[in-house]
Formats: sequence, C-alpha cells, structure tokens
Amino acid sequence: MFDLLVAPRASLRPHAGRLVLLAALMIVPTPSAAQTVEGRVAGTEERVLVTLVSEDARLHSRRVTDRTGAFQLPAPGEGRYRIRVDRPGYESGQSEWVEVAGRERGQVVVDLPETPIDLEALPIPSPGSCRPALALPDRLSAAWREAEEAMRLFDWAETADHVLFDALVRQRQLENDGFTVLREEAPRMRESVLRITPPEDADDLVEHGFIREAEDGSYRYFAVTPEVLLHPRFHQTHCFRLQEGGEAVLGIAFEPRNPGADPRPDVAGILWVDAVQGLPVLLEFEYRNVDPTLVPPSVGGESIFTRFPDGSWAFAESWQRLPVLQLREDIGSGAETWSVIEILEERVQLRQARVGEEVWSVTSRSGEITGSVLDPLGAPVRGAEIRVLGTSWRARTGEDGTFSIDGLLDGAYRVAAEHSSFDDLPLAPEVATVELRDGVATPTRFAPPVPTVAAARLCQSATRTGAAVALIGQVRDSISGEPLVGIGVTVRFTDPRREGSPRHEARVTSGAGGYYLYCDAPPGEPVRLRAETPGADGSDDVRVYASREVVRQDLSVRLSTRAQPTGVFGIIRDQDSGDPIEQALIRIPEADRQALTGRNGFFSMPDVTPGLYAIEVSHIGYRDREIVVRVEGGAAMQVNVELRTDAIPIEGITVSVLPRRLFSDMVDLQHRIDLGFGDFVMREELQLRGGTLATALTGRAGVRVLTGPTRAGERFVVLRTARDLNSGVGAGGAEVRGAPAAGPEAFSFCFPAVFVDGRRWNQRRLGGIGDEPVDFTQFITDDIEAVEMYKGSASVPGAFGGGGAACGAVVIWTRRGGREVRSELGSGRGGGEESGGVQP
Repeated sequence: MFDLLVAPRASLRPHAGRLVLLAALMIVPTPSAAQTVEGRVAGTEERVLVTLVSEDARLHSRRVTDRTGAFQLPAPGEGRYRIRVDRPGYESGQSEWVEVAGRERGQVVVDLPETPIDLEALPIPSPGSCRPALALPDRLSAAWREAEEAMRLFDWAETADHVLFDALVRQRQLENDGFTVLREEAPRMRESVLRITPPEDADDLVEHGFIREAEDGSYRYFAVTPEVLLHPRFHQTHCFRLQEGGEAVLGIAFEPRNPGADPRPDVAGILWVDAVQGLPVLLEFEYRNVDPTLVPPSVGGESIFTRFPDGSWAFAESWQRLPVLQLREDIGSGAETWSVIEILEERVQLRQARVGEEVWSVTSRSGEITGSVLDPLGAPVRGAEIRVLGTSWRARTGEDGTFSIDGLLDGAYRVAAEHSSFDDLPLAPEVATVELRDGVATPTRFAPPVPTVAAARLCQSATRTGAAVALIGQVRDSISGEPLVGIGVTVRFTDPRREGSPRHEARVTSGAGGYYLYCDAPPGEPVRLRAETPGADGSDDVRVYASREVVRQDLSVRLSTRAQPTGVFGIIRDQDSGDPIEQALIRIPEADRQALTGRNGFFSMPDVTPGLYAIEVSHIGYRDREIVVRVEGGAAMQVNVELRTDAIPIEGITVSVLPRRLFSDMVDLQHRIDLGFGDFVMREELQLRGGTLATALTGRAGVRVLTGPTRAGERFVVLRTARDLNSGVGAGGAEVRGAPAAGPEAFSFCFPAVFVDGRRWNQRRLGGIGDEPVDFTQFITDDIEAVEMYKGSASVPGAFGGGGAACGAVVIWTRRGGREVRSELGSGRGGGEESGGVQP
C-alpha cells in the first residue's frame, strides 16, 4: 500500500507506503474442544500442511507441522477422522482412520507423499476461458491447488515468533515509462522484524476497491498478496484462466469477473507457477477500472517467491509502482488538469531469515555499472568522481581510470563524471545514460573533448561574417594558476571581410573554467588579444595568427599574490542524522581565528593567511575533531565536517578549493539566512529531489510552477500571483507570449527577478509590473549550491533590486561560483560586444 498526499493546486506528493512482503496462512477456525488428534508425518524435515477430515468428508482444523513432522489438530467432537497431508508439488496423502472418544487423544502416523504432481499429463482447459479456479479437474485447477498449498505456508514465516527477517527497502522516482530513473533514495535496512507490514483486510479490499481516496485527500494503493488471492470474496468477484508462458512456467491469470458493471478500482494479474509441479514463481498485477491517462501501464506490482529449507515460503523481492499526479494550470487559459509527472516505486528485498543460530540467506537481484574515464588525450584519469544523478550512488576511478558501482536495480540511469581537470573545459560535464537490464549494463566510457573541439562545436550556432576562425583560451591568475571567471578579453584585428571599416575590435568575457571564446576572427590574419580587469595587472598584447579553424591562446592576469589572505568556510553536521549543528566551535589556534556555527551549521573565517593549519571542531555532546588543512592564497577553502556522539574512529571530512569570490557569496548568503526574510533551499535538498530546478520547486509553499503556453516543456515560476490585474499594459499586468488578448476575465502573472551568481538573468518588463518570465527547466539541480526566494518586494535585499523587484526574486548560486549553468561561455558565442565595425 502506498499513500499519496494531495497538495492543493500543486501536486500529489508521494508518502512512502509499504509493500506487503509476506502473506498470511488461512487456518479454518474450529470450536474449542477436548478431543484432539496428534501425530507425526514420517520421513520429512519440511513443514507441510495437515488437515483433519471427518467421515462425511468435511474439512475441519488445519495446521502446519514442525520440522520433526509433529502436529496437533483439535477435533469438533467424538468420531472417526483421518489426516490429509498436502505437500506443495506432490499428490496429497492421507492416514488411516483414527477413533476419537471421550477425552482421549487420537494418535496417528502419516507417510510423507512422494508422488510428484505432473501438470503436463492433465487436460488443458478451453483457450481463453475465464472461470473459477477449481471449477474443473484440469491443468488450471491442479496448478492453482498446488500454488495455493505453497501460499498457505507463508503463515509460519510470519506468525512464528522465533523467526526474524532482515529486508532491504528501496524507494525511487521513475519517468512515466517505469524504467528511467529520476531520483533514488539510499537503501534502508529493516532488521530483526517478525513481519514487514500488517496484512490488509482482503474482504475490505474486494468490497471497497484497491485504490481509495482518504479523508485527508491522500490516495492509497493496495497490493495483491497471497492473502488476497486466497480469500473467498476474491474468488467470488474474479475469474481465472490458464496462460502459456514457455516451457518452464504456466500463468494463472486473474481478472475482474464483471469489469464493465463494477466501477470500483480493481486488480488483474498473473500468478506464474512451475509448469510441471505448480510451485509459485512470480506474482504480477496491475490496476483496472481506473482512468488510463492517470495510471500508465508501468503502474502495478511484482513479487518473486522463494522457498526456505524447512518448506515455508516468502517473497524474496517485491515492488510496487504508483503514479505521482500533479494539478497543472495553463497560464494562458487558466484551465487546470491532472497529469502523471512520474512514477513512485518502493521495493523490498529479503536478505535473510534467522531461526536461532540457523540463517537462511536470500540472494536479491542487483546490477553493476562499470566504465572508465579518460582525459582528452586518451590517458586514464585517476580520482574522477562518478555520480549517478538523482541518487546517492558514488564512486571514484582508480589508477587505471576505471570505476564500478554495484547494487543497482534495473533501470535507465544518468551517470556523470567530474574531476578538477574537467572544470577547465568549456562544455558541461558529459552525462551518459546507462540502461541496466537483468543486472547487465553496457560499459560506460567518459572522454571529454579537448577545448579546441569544444570551441568548434559551440561556434556552429554563432552568427559569423563569413569564413571565420574560432579563438579560444583560458584566463588564469599568473600567481596561483586559478582559472578566472568574468575577465574581459579584448580582440583586435584588421578584417578584410568588412568594407569601409577594416580595423575592428571586440570584447568577450571569460566564463566557465576561465575560458573565453570568440567565433568570428578573419582567416589568415594576425589577431591581438589582451586580458585585463580593474584592480589587476593585465597581460601584454598577445599576437596570434588565425591560420586554422580553431586557434587556442591562453592568457594570464595578475590578480593575487601567494601571500594574499583568504577565507575558510563550511558546514558542521551530525554524521548520523545529517542535521546541521548550531553553536559548534571552530578554531585555528595558529592563525588566532575562531567562529561559531549558525542555525544552519554554517561558519566562516575571513582573512586567513596561507599556510598549513590544524583546525579544531568541538561541541558539547560530540567528539572533538582536528583536521589538518593547507590554506592556499587567492582561493577560498570550504571545509565540511561531520561529528558523532561516540568515540568510534570515523571519516566524514570534505575539503574543497573553490574560487575566492564564492567565499564572500556564501558568507553573505548565511547572513541573509540569519535575518530570515527569504525562503532558502540548500544543495542537500536539491540533490535529493534531483532533475531541474522547476521540478525541485514544484509543490513548495508559496511557489507556483506554470506550464508555458507555447512549448509544453517550459516551466515558469511565480512567487506572487497578479490575478487581480488585467493583462493590458495599462493595468500594469505582465503578459506572457501566447496568452489570450487582454480583457476583464484574462489572467496575468507577476514573474520574479532571477539572479545567477549575483548577476541578473532576466530583464524588467517594459511598461508593466515584474520581469520577463524565465524557463526554470534550464537550471539543473546538480549544478546549484543554494537557491534564495523572496516572495514580496519588501523582503528582497537591496543587492537584488530591493523594492524594485515588485514580484519578488529568485537568486541561484552555482556550485563553483560564477559558473554558467547554461552551455555557453560568458557572453561571446558570436563575438560579444563589438566596436569599430558591424555587429556580426
């Protein structure tokens, strides 16, 4: 069963429900009586079903033997009885008649049935006929009877209080195809449990349906279990038919008896059994009598059976997939419709069952992604981080550049490789889609392109004067060697392609990784390049010849000195819970610096002289930590530390060297968090939700995500709704392209100002309120460090427009500070700002 919470005007958010892992044994109730038949099934160490049968062929009490074959069955009164023995996969056996009189106990010994069932020797039912499972003596009824006996043996595994189960629980979100992975939580182990979840009332499910809306607006989806399949009411409302499944298995298909007449949500599926003996192998189901647009074919469940050495049964693996619904509003018409945005899957994998000192292990299916990472020249890259996007799965490459990630489920995963050397590349890190089927994946290889190849690719979409050469290079600090973002590069040349004004000058800006790019240099002509920025020593003019399709020329700027003080900042967390620790003390005794963490566990220490330091971290109730860090001049140091309450030696330290400007950004951000005027989403929460920023913000309080009127893939964010405004400019409304004409009933929306790394991303609307709408699907959460949202003009800080941001502001900080989150370099795909000539 799963629960889905209905969020008003936003989405149906999944609340993890649980799969029923094991089914209950149905035991025929009998009145208490003094008469008892006891005995033993000879020749077995397996648990089997024994039933008391009277002379009139009535079935009375039923029990499961212990591992010695012993049993006790209460009798309804005096009389003659015999014991029937049901062993899954074998013909039933029975004892001689035993007389029960007075308070005497009847004693009997029964031989274990040894004649195997042979389903292939039985007649095949009429093709496609759907009827009661036990209506006729044919292959269908025999297969059901054997599967039924095995399913009844689930009872012992769930009711014997000396049996403990260990199970791994996984939850993930999938695309509508039920295969492509969007997000996946870290597996959780449930240890030493007698039962994973209590059984649902099968009679209630048949009566009220398998999908129901609760009073709180949530939707509950119920799974099909052996307990449901064995219930008499289920057989009254469903019919069965035989389905061929190949040489090894047969299918016992079940479906609603009157699907058109009964409006209640119901289930249909197949119980796959061994083709010879009828032992259960696999149970799969789907929902019926529901809107097909809201329940894709991938929604349903599946369970794999396993048999323990003592003859009892359980589910080795069980999963259920449910739709996640969202109420979407068209910003043009205002119409609201429900749609499926993704699939929620919860999977339970049984690892082992324990009885005293005896352990029965269960092997669960899992797969492995392997591959390699090479540099642009084909050499192995050691220490590259491999991330399965949307999940917590991580790995690092070894000396030979290879990696391996084990324990994955089947599905299509997006895998990315990151390395410090990749930050120098002008293209975003390569993301590969790896399909894992039956635990087997195609090996993955990451080989980022060299910068000149990337430049040729980026310039393909640029506007150029004619035949042109691309110029690319990296701007670095001449002392620290750190790539510099936002440095102006002046490009000067004489251009024979331009009539009237051959002397030409252009200016571009370095972007991601410190790279600049100019796409429109004249072929065969000398070009002068100069990098400079206010407050720093620029390089001398560098002369290059545009003699090839792409020319690389690196530049340098003296922005720092090796002795320049820098900043240290970070977050202190509880290692077990992941929660930030407030009022933790961070000290650098040698530098005479100390700081306390705020409510988000954040600390900062500015102006730390470069050197090797021992940083001390302490808090009452936690073990003190000491970390040795080398502080480098001209760069910010991020130090994240995890503390534990005991004295076990632990890891949990992350030290990163980041652009110096990010230190100031994060300190200012923390100050705004402390003031409490905005709504803040940090990196950890964004990584859990995964996908685009539009997806991550969907359903958040005070945030509306709207569908674009012209392109279905666009998603716009509104922090303040201007429904009281008409769409015309005179009324101050913010029209959106594709919206209906202005009128008294038309809707208009007030879009916020958007900033990325402190720079304004969109423009203010001319003649109206608010800013131009921004498509938030272009921002990937894996690239983002934090997001600030200010939902009214009064709360917007002055740095982001203050009261001038009439519709609020969204401020996005990328992970590396100053890094573009779109696939472009600075401002210069087609030449940037031009002077002395015609704009290309």
